[in-house]
Amino acid sequence: MPLSRLLGLVAKCNAVAGAGQLYMRQPLMSRVYAIGFLACLTTMRWKFLGAYFDYLQLSTSDDILEADNLEQLTHVLPTRMLGALSIVGIAIYLASSGAVTPP
Repeated sequence: MPLSRLLGLVAKCNAVAGAGQLYMRQPLMSRVYAIGFLACLTTMRWKFLGAYFDYLQLSTSDDILEADNLEQLTHVLPTRMLGALSIVGIAIYLASSGAVTPP
């Protein structure tokens, strides 16, 4: 397969971080990028869903104005953690897409 065609295939397959490294014969880096990216993604998903269900439970309870429920609603979503995981996931994705170089 010509190099230009191979690089085009790698760019298309890099939707999941690290997938392009498999085609460039870099399996270790592919695993490192993919595991890190998927760990960030699944952690973000579970944290968000857990916080969202807590939010739904608080907002559909008997009375929102009762006994500092409004204060609890403002602190339900872990925005700092979700923001940090987003930044790490984006950095891993960008590093994996920039790390694909011809051998």
